[in-house]
Amino acid sequence: MISKIILVIFIGAIIGSIMGYYGKCTTGACPLTANPYRGAAYGAFLGLLFALTLNPNAGYKEKQTSKFIFHIENEEAFYNLIQNSKELVIMDFYADWCGACNKLAPVISRIADKYQDKIKICKNNSDKIPQLAIKLSINALPTIVFYKEGKEVKRIVGFHDESAITSIIEDINT
Repeated sequence: MISKIILVIFIGAIIGSIMGYYGKCTTGACPLTANPYRGAAYGAFLGLLFALTLNPNAGYKEKQTSKFIFHIENEEAFYNLIQNSKELVIMDFYADWCGACNKLAPVISRIADKYQDKIKICKNNSDKIPQLAIKLSINALPTIVFYKEGKEVKRIVGFHDESAITSIIEDINT
């Protein structure tokens, strides 16, 4: 990522200095890039801004998921899991492109490790099985749905921190 940033800054500086070399002060007011040095600085700044938008979710990528998280691959597996589970089932609906989902992923992993014997945590990529999200009226991502004894008992939408999700788990399990 650093090499991409440096490359884009360098390209921006070159383009800016070329614009500065050929830019002229024709109307009495000189544009910012009428000088090669200012053009290079301006181009480098624009290159940096562009580089920072290349991957907006880079800081949220999860390095490793918990081994206690189940990935739902089809509708049948989902319905079997919630119907046959005696534990609380937490279903995380997400998408790879969703920034809040990527930010929530490490929180869900920590919760899965903490409650490994008391709950089941499942994840569903809504882009891969969209019909499940449609049937369950998932209108925004991330959405976390809590199931107990085969029935939905709670639903939260958006990013929530670990303490908020933990308190919901404790409330449902008591």
